Amino acid sequence: MPENCIYSYKTEKEPVELLDPEASAWKDPLQTAAISLLWNGKAPRTSGPVISGRVASFWTAESIFFHFRCGYEELHVNRDYPADCSVEGLWDYDVAEVFLQPPGCSGYLEYEVSPLSQFLAAHIITPWKNVDFSWDSGMKARALLREEASVWNAVIELPIQPMLKAESFHRPVAGDIWRANMFLALGAEPSRHYLCWQPTLTETPNFHVPEAFGCLLFRE
Repeated sequence: MPENCIYSYKTEKEPVELLDPEASAWKDPLQTAAISLLWNGKAPRTSGPVISGRVASFWTAESIFFHFRCGYEELHVNRDYPADCSVEGLWDYDVAEVFLQPPGCSGYLEYEVSPLSQFLAAHIITPWKNVDFSWDSGMKARALLREEASVWNAVIELPIQPMLKAESFHRPVAGDIWRANMFLALGAEPSRHYLCWQPTLTETPNFHVPEAFGCLLFRE
């Protein structure tokens, strides 16, 4: 399998089960991908707690699910943010992120989840210039934080129907390939870590580089 490809596996499991970060389906998924390099392609420092993550994915006829396992050095969250609506500014704190671009789409979709189950969803029409934060994504998120171990796990459910209202494409079938990237932003400045599945190789930290996206392959 190419290094820039991650699989999403078809499943018949119920969403309520998949939304559990500790569900058996996530304990030994068929494939995971590492989010372990900085945005510039370099490895983060190796002393202290492991700062990295892994991501796995399942899909159904109605939704795409992503599961993150994240290790961090120092927790950086905003406990005042709600967990029942999309939160602008969540990116300033610890988050795991997924960017998705279905075939033929000029824009892409951004999803974020925090260690406290807070979330963000946005339709990126033009990076940094035209972003729809009011888009009703139907996203669901659930996280499990273990501060004593400096780790957190999270699951996000991304319904497909709202995606079709934002961009024009057909529902995924086995064999389809979407463009995608996954990220972790951990810690507070000036020691914040910007980790990528596929490094964006920009001069300064920047996740919004569609040219750097890898491939999400839908499998049976």
